[in-house]
Amino acid sequence: MEINIVRTDGMTGEERLQIGLERYRIPRHMHEGVKNYVLRGILCGDFLELIIANDFYHAAMHADIKNQDALFAYAGLLYNYFPSRSHGSEEKYNAWIEKHRLAKEEAVGENDKK
Repeated sequence: MEINIVRTDGMTGEERLQIGLERYRIPRHMHEGVKNYVLRGILCGDFLELIIANDFYHAAMHADIKNQDALFAYAGLLYNYFPSRSHGSEEKYNAWIEKHRLAKEEAVGENDKK
């Protein structure tokens, strides 16, 4: 098996995450949901929420065929490409969404002052 090393210095978070999605062969129909969660703190569907919360048992029950085949790949993606504070438990999942919600509110408040 050939291992390709990709330098991610100077890349945006989205570019780096896209490399991870492709490297781990995450099904294409999941890419936007993963990016929206990691980069924008947007809620995702049941399957992805369970993966992020480290509940692979229940995630398997919600997975379509392509995602069933990719369960192991999601573990690698989370470990190597997600910020550590964004995954691992339901509490971390909710805190990540809340963090982004508060940042959006603050940004809106700053724009209102202008």
